[in-house]
Amino acid sequence: DIARALPGTLVADLESMAMAEAKTRRMVEKQASFIIPTALLAAGIWVALLALSNVRERRAEIGILHAMSVGRGTIAAAFIGRALLLGLVGATLGFVVGTWLALHFGPQAFPLTAGKMTPAFALLTWSLILAPSLCVLATYLPTLLAVTQGPTELLRDE
Repeated sequence: DIARALPGTLVADLESMAMAEAKTRRMVEKQASFIIPTALLAAGIWVALLALSNVRERRAEIGILHAMSVGRGTIAAAFIGRALLLGLVGATLGFVVGTWLALHFGPQAFPLTAGKMTPAFALLTWSLILAPSLCVLATYLPTLLAVTQGPTELLRDE
């Protein structure tokens, strides 16, 4: 009615735009509730397998360190430190690449909300906390394996 009464003016139906935005938000939340836990589980398993592989590849080195009376805490700190570093690098790269992908492809996927897309720096903070924590948790059992074996057991095959 307003557009007919005032020719040449731009009339926007805010209700339909708000409904479309709410529908998009619900869709993203629904997908995220499945994708995020699945991705975290897969990442944790992957990091645990990488850590286990690292421990197995370094059996001789770990055995020599044990034989030289290097403490178990020092050996564990090396593996845990590597996990922390892996988590920090992964979180930073993940945030940068994810932000770039969202800003680059997001406007095409969500044209109604394209103008509101900005980097979510709060997610960077959470990433820098949670990714290293996940890596340390996933590395715990392989690290325990590395420090509980004796030098004779580790050097037997060398």
